[in-house]
Amino acid sequence: MINEFYSVSQASLQAQKFCEENHGWRRICDIWDSENLYLTWEELPKKIRNYWIGKCGEYSAESAWREFGNSICKVPFGCVSGKGDFHPNYEMVNAPLGHNMMMIFKFDELQRISSVRSRHIMRQRGIKNRLS
Repeated sequence: MINEFYSVSQASLQAQKFCEENHGWRRICDIWDSENLYLTWEELPKKIRNYWIGKCGEYSAESAWREFGNSICKVPFGCVSGKGDFHPNYEMVNAPLGHNMMMIFKFDELQRISSVRSRHIMRQRGIKNRLS
């Protein structure tokens, strides 16, 4: 078995190349506000929120979830290794040791989700779109 090593710089360059070849993907370091990629407390399904409220109480549930819970990503994601291999979602754990990774996200999906969500919120609040 040959031990391969790829640096973080190599992973970053391979991820940049991947994103240029695959429209809509962006490296984590190129996304200004990565907090929008994950569900917030308010966006969690009621069943999950109720679980945390039941375990930690109404006033501590949100902070407990932020500390110990699993954040759910809104968009497809993966990692590109320094070798140039793409590992979708959580499959990066199968990559050989020494293959440093750069995380990437399907960013155009987030923009689509955000526009659909904002239109839904505007309809709920009775706000009409100025362009229509």
